[in-house]
Amino acid sequence: MMRYLSVLCLTLASAAISGCSSSSTGATQADPSGYEDLCGSGVTCQMGDAPPNLLGIYNGSGTTVVTSNETWAVGSSHDFTATVTSQNRETVAGRFELGDSHLDIKQGNIRGSGDEFTIYGTDSAEENNPDAGGTCSAEARVVVTGKLTTTGSTTSASGKVVLQFTKLQGPGCTQKEITTYPGTGATFTYTATRAP
Repeated sequence: MMRYLSVLCLTLASAAISGCSSSSTGATQADPSGYEDLCGSGVTCQMGDAPPNLLGIYNGSGTTVVTSNETWAVGSSHDFTATVTSQNRETVAGRFELGDSHLDIKQGNIRGSGDEFTIYGTDSAEENNPDAGGTCSAEARVVVTGKLTTTGSTTSASGKVVLQFTKLQGPGCTQKEITTYPGTGATFTYTATRAP
């Protein structure tokens, strides 16, 4: 079973993805106008140009709620730590940790207004699979929707992640993965608290 997914979610909601272990081959900035199919799958995407400030360290958990391939199991949950290290107008960067997996995220495109935000992105990862004869490269598109809530001195984020594979290639991929994974993916929910 493939385990690429930590590199494919672009900020704090990365936690929703299970069993991550991979190395990034580089994220690209997304054009939000190309994500209508993901935004139309049970999430409300923001298009405003004044997203909330997400800077900080987030500790939380994510749960798989819908899946269309065997990479995820509905109901599985995982804890995570995500750090948004920079936010400049419509881009964010940071890092994500889930167990022993660590990912540096160079760029995600963010939109929003008030306390609601959506992050749009495309990323890819490679995983070495010597038993299958080499590496398998997976690419996916993702939208991360969320809302910040502040009670007293505590700021929390909650929302959904929708991820969809766009392609898989390489000798380490099975033929089934190459032919059936593109167009499939999953929806996750997450909650996280920002460290003071």
